[in-house]
Amino acid sequence: MAAFETETIKPNSRNNWVNQADYGEWDELLPVADKATKAGAGKGQRAIFGLFSNGVVTARDDWMVSRDKESLQSKSAYFGEVYESEKARWKSSKHARILGSKERRVKLADFVDRRIKWTGELENHLDRGTDGEIRSTHIVSHSYRPFAPRMLVYHPVFTHRIYRQNDLFPVSKVVQNMEIGFSGLASAKQFQTLAVARLPSYDLLEKTQFLPRYRYVKSGER
Repeated sequence: MAAFETETIKPNSRNNWVNQADYGEWDELLPVADKATKAGAGKGQRAIFGLFSNGVVTARDDWMVSRDKESLQSKSAYFGEVYESEKARWKSSKHARILGSKERRVKLADFVDRRIKWTGELENHLDRGTDGEIRSTHIVSHSYRPFAPRMLVYHPVFTHRIYRQNDLFPVSKVVQNMEIGFSGLASAKQFQTLAVARLPSYDLLEKTQFLPRYRYVKSGER
């Protein structure tokens, strides 16, 4: 029987046994973005971008997104009117006095007028009596899909998820900014990247994360 040579395989620093790559100084390189840096506001952490964010999610594009400003103003005004009407109706109902949070949420979900699209978060805003006024400053130009801008209602109540975009494109403020978007880890498509100069959508590419050129503090300073 012919002799053969053997090789002892040891896992590398990343615990890989096969297809081991020579990472060299890879682990020493500065990351583009890192959750630890974001969570710690940059203290004791290192990354090129200290802040990053998903794009915004409306959860109700039919109401909050449009090709032109006039039609968006019309349909979003109707949405706001229904919300305010339901808020007043709920406040005066006997169900609003239910103390048990679970039973109260069930009653509220059955109570609201389904002419508009509700989410659990919007129902909670209604229950708390949050103001739903839509002002002209809430209607902004929006990077909806690649090379397909739309008008958007960018609102702290009616935009389902703003994430950290309020630090990059503050609500009701006119600012200049640019963001580099790249498809997220959960994307089913190949890696993509695109830079935009408007408030971006989460599905601009797919599950898109954005790295900003600027961030804005509450005082308005860039």
